[in-house]
Amino acid sequence: SSSLRRWLNETFYEEAFDGEEQAKILETSLKNPINSSYGMTGGNDTVDHVFLLCISEARSYFDTIDARQAANSSYVRGQRKKELNETYNGWWLRSPGEERNKAAYIDSNGVIRYAGTDIRNETIGIRPVIWIDLSVE
Repeated sequence: SSSLRRWLNETFYEEAFDGEEQAKILETSLKNPINSSYGMTGGNDTVDHVFLLCISEARSYFDTIDARQAANSSYVRGQRKKELNETYNGWWLRSPGEERNKAAYIDSNGVIRYAGTDIRNETIGIRPVIWIDLSVE
């Protein structure tokens, strides 16, 4: 029920992808596991076109600190209101942090921050995830 989830699946989905691209993006059933370090529930399962990785997916798909570092694009540098790292920036995960108003994230050095930070933190970036069907023409 987060505003970020709504933005990813409405505004971002509509503005970033044309109709042909949207036809290739699969709806994905997502489990939202607890944060096992803090016991915080991940919430209900969801079905989304665009989503964020959870902690276990981030560890699986990006198995080293270097692989988890996200380079800032020129678009990101132009959009950010707050000071950010010149080269890399942190990115949100969909997993909860240690408290209700916190979410886990990957910091600019590629370290998973299980305790998370306040969900209103505007210095953390977004690394959207989609699954695509390559058989759709």
